[in-house]
Amino acid sequence: MNRRYLINIAWSWGGVLTTLISAAIIPRFVVGHIGLEPYALWALALSLVEYFWMIDLGFRPATVKLTAEYQVRDRARVNEVINSGLLYGLVAGAIVTSLAWLFTEQIASWYKVRADLLPAFHLLIRIVGVSWGAGLFFNILSAGIEGFQRFDITGRIWIGSTAGRAIVTLIVLWLGYGLAAMGWVMLATQTTAYIATYIAWQRLFPEFRFSWASVTGRMLRQQFAYGWRVMPSIVSSRAVGSVLPTQIGTILSVKAVSYYSLSMKLIEYAADAVGRVGLVSGPQATQLMAEGKQRELVELGENGNRYSLTVWLLPASFLLVYGWEFYRWWMGVEVADVCARLLPPLLLAHTASISQFISNAILMGLDRFSRYSWSLLIEAAITLAGMTVILPRWGLEGGMWWIAAMMTANRCLHLLYLTQRELNLNVWQYVGAIYPAPFAVGLATVAASWTLKQLVFPAGSLMWLIVAGIIHVAIYAVLAVAFCLRPEHRQRLWAARYTLKGFPR
Repeated sequence: MNRRYLINIAWSWGGVLTTLISAAIIPRFVVGHIGLEPYALWALALSLVEYFWMIDLGFRPATVKLTAEYQVRDRARVNEVINSGLLYGLVAGAIVTSLAWLFTEQIASWYKVRADLLPAFHLLIRIVGVSWGAGLFFNILSAGIEGFQRFDITGRIWIGSTAGRAIVTLIVLWLGYGLAAMGWVMLATQTTAYIATYIAWQRLFPEFRFSWASVTGRMLRQQFAYGWRVMPSIVSSRAVGSVLPTQIGTILSVKAVSYYSLSMKLIEYAADAVGRVGLVSGPQATQLMAEGKQRELVELGENGNRYSLTVWLLPASFLLVYGWEFYRWWMGVEVADVCARLLPPLLLAHTASISQFISNAILMGLDRFSRYSWSLLIEAAITLAGMTVILPRWGLEGGMWWIAAMMTANRCLHLLYLTQRELNLNVWQYVGAIYPAPFAVGLATVAASWTLKQLVFPAGSLMWLIVAGIIHVAIYAVLAVAFCLRPEHRQRLWAARYTLKGFPR
């Protein structure tokens, strides 16, 4: 576990923390100033344009993987990787932008939108389409930076753009503007982030030359071949992220989309902290494999999954105990009554997924991801098909339990089987290295916080919630350091005196 790896994780978590703060403030401010239904339209516009992102065809993860590989083996070919990816990103981005503009009215007609909100909804879809279309081009450069394992750079850009968007959005809402202004703010901050990404890439890799002459059919085929193997997972993610809100909005109501979005987004933002470790681990796995370090690769899976689960169970255990109280403070009693019932299945689903998330990243880094990628697409198809039956009969809560069952079966149990098969692991040793300590710490912390909640903290004020949260974090942190950290890592932590100086470069 070298110093660069830890720095990458730290900057990635900084970005997640910024996103979490933004996610805690912006929805409450939006709902308070323009209402629950306009917020639902904002969430719908973002999810609808995700349909078009399926045209990415896996070129971004292919660029990360190939850049990580060639910067070790043949640095001169990095130009070929990036320029070939940029050509595809340019074409794909133009298609996404065109589709968003040409079919805006048809997309909006799927929903029962109030007449006074319809023009803003149309404009929002177009603005988001332009922003994300440009993202298909500039994300190739971001992928190149990640291939060099410089997540500190992408982390700083992410933090700056997220914080800037949040601050300016609050200002325009406070001044009395609405959905359309939120869209323009997003476009402006994303454009700034794209420019910063281009400058950062030029400084990181000064040998880069933007030239269509560097585009080769051989590299495009190589990128497409890798992208095709991960494409089913991308399609599944985009499909669930975009189709599911549409299903909820058409089968139940637009307001139900708000409940789903407020519940799912909070969980996803918390889970993204672990997802950032996965993004860092993929290039690390590629490098370890290229260097023939099989044992270190297995240790990356054991320690990465163990620590990812440990990190995740902190917010998960807090929400399990104080979920209703948090939502009541955040969005009010009406939202809390619905969202608190959605939390248990969502927490179960993401706990199962995160416990094997680094295994996912390792398989992708080793280019052994195809079987799992297709299983994700099958999972998405079964999930969405089941929702058409479950939502009308058992509502949103039943739908979330269905999602939990599908994610646990595929993203935990099936992925564990595939990892054992590909890396030739002792599965019980692998499981034993990951699960017992984090689960024991999580259960002990839940029991302690629940007891304190019943006996000591009967009130429900914000100050009570903050104090309860501090106590919860303190209990969990002490137990996690004592029982979840490997002895050698705990010794390094003490020796380093809470800095990175004690870790090898």
